[in-house]
Amino acid sequence: REVFDGYLPDGGLLKWYEQHLADDFQAVFEGGKVKLDKQAYLAVTADLLKSFPDFTYTRSGPIAYADSPNIVVWTAVVKGRPTDRQI
Repeated sequence: REVFDGYLPDGGLLKWYEQHLADDFQAVFEGGKVKLDKQAYLAVTADLLKSFPDFTYTRSGPIAYADSPNIVVWTAVVKGRPTDRQI
């Protein structure tokens, strides 16, 4: 939850992900239409941070398990000021 409360952790978001996401991590978006494994998610995050270096998430509700001890769901407000750098 450290990274989902509106601030970047020490060392940055990408480093936090590298240290905390399981090797079999999978991010799922659009109701299952988009799936990213850990390496793809890290690559997308790195690219995103190039354009939004102060990118943060803020939970707008609780983080909850979705009928599984391994699946977590939550809703967030995402913020960041864009740079002029395009990815």
